[in-house]
Amino acid sequence: ADRYQVPRICFINKMDRVGADFQRTVQEIEKRLHAHPVALQIPIGAGSAPDPNAFEGIIDLVSQRALYFDRGSLGAKIEQREIPDAWRDEAARWRQKLLETVALLDDELLNAYMESGDLASEDIHRLLRKATIQGLLQPVFCGAALSYIGVQPLLDAITRYLPSPIDRPPIRGEHPNPKKRKPEGEIRKPLPDEPFCGLVFKIQAEQHADLCFLRVYSGRLKSGSRVLNPRLGKKELVSQIWRVQADSKEPIETRQVEAGDIIGVVGPKESVTGDTLCDPNRPILLESIKFPETVISMAIEPETNAERKKLADVLSRLARQDPTFSVQISEETGQTIVSGMGELHLEVIRERIHRDFGLNVRVHKPRVSYRETVAAVAEARGEFHRKTGETVQFAAVTVRVEPYRGATSVTIENGLKPGALPPELEKAAME
Repeated sequence: ADRYQVPRICFINKMDRVGADFQRTVQEIEKRLHAHPVALQIPIGAGSAPDPNAFEGIIDLVSQRALYFDRGSLGAKIEQREIPDAWRDEAARWRQKLLETVALLDDELLNAYMESGDLASEDIHRLLRKATIQGLLQPVFCGAALSYIGVQPLLDAITRYLPSPIDRPPIRGEHPNPKKRKPEGEIRKPLPDEPFCGLVFKIQAEQHADLCFLRVYSGRLKSGSRVLNPRLGKKELVSQIWRVQADSKEPIETRQVEAGDIIGVVGPKESVTGDTLCDPNRPILLESIKFPETVISMAIEPETNAERKKLADVLSRLARQDPTFSVQISEETGQTIVSGMGELHLEVIRERIHRDFGLNVRVHKPRVSYRETVAAVAEARGEFHRKTGETVQFAAVTVRVEPYRGATSVTIENGLKPGALPPELEKAAME
């Protein structure tokens, strides 16, 4: 987020779990992530029943009201009450932190706060939005999403504090042809009338066709159109456009989207995560997404040899979908090695192979090819001397060994001049 200057807000989830600690988490956000969190809510309690201080609601520090959520309506019904007496001092302490942080963002409001000791809700929201967009601070919310507590205020905060495309600078890229690049680069404003460009930020492998998640930065995109992938220099067909919401998706009735939309498209065959799709007549190459290196590897194999080819196809599709997941065949052991960002990551991949593709696989530690080499350079000479009757037999051999460096394969060199030994004897010695 820092690299791409993305504004962000924080949601501390699972406040109904044993061991939940709101203040500790806020401190960890500040220390470990080097962020500037500002709490706009605090939880009423923490943990779950039968704990007498179990989590039951949240306190809005801006409106100074306690919010209680109805689980029967999936959190749609919110009851506002006065802050409980037991929580007034705690709420006042957190609100003072909030007001002091906000007041420092504006000199006029700082003077007003010094005189009155308070700020209007409208001024708090306005300055929080401005500071969030500039990346100066990160508003913090809390709740328990599984119990539908705190979700509605979080959604309101997204629309209130995070920027729309017109609040951000135009997207910049470069021409895919180095000879046609301009010093200022290619610029696309977030307007429907601009040439189309979008970024594939995720690919979901499904049974029949891959679903590419696409953010449209500029212009319009219609179903059935052909767009350019500047990384490949090839055109891709966008056959279907879908509106995706969690696990459900539906076709867009207008069969057209425009700047600012985030959609799912079916059709591209060779595009991968981080690729740009754009108007063929106005090409632009956006900055790709950089992903960290994998940290753990495991060997994987099907339960039967008949499914080996199918497994290879499935792993290839999953690797195309997830850039942090890689597959390779070990040249030394012949094993199929999968690598990911952790044990949980690879466990999820394994479960998806079984659930989505009907393949039973086994995973285990990769086999290791052990090697040994000498510790230092060594040289030895051996002599053979024997007299049989009047015949004297004599031979001398010098052998030199050096440590294996790993850059090249192990080699054996003959230090004698060509023809010094009979061919049959030289062959026997080399063998």
